[in-house]
Amino acid sequence: MRLGICCELANAGVHTGEAIRLMREALSLRAMDLARLLDLTPETISHWETGKARPNRAAFVTLGALIQDAFDGRTTTRDRLAVLSGGRAYPRALSVKLG
Repeated sequence: MRLGICCELANAGVHTGEAIRLMREALSLRAMDLARLLDLTPETISHWETGKARPNRAAFVTLGALIQDAFDGRTTTRDRLAVLSGGRAYPRALSVKLG
């Protein structure tokens, strides 16, 4: 239910501090973990959540994608961010199927 509420908040563009915190907590992420995924500082996340700063659009859209993935039972966005943030190694080989 909480993820559903967060999806609606993200889809409506609600990016208040309370909404950001609710989304982060619904993902079971600490501020430090979300900051790492988004290539930000934990202080930036704190500033968003306390209303001292607004998230940039790209970060908010990414957070919304994380929420939607979790709601749908996927980890696609989180996995991609983990690779880019150094949390996972690049694959040694890559197979691509087209069509």
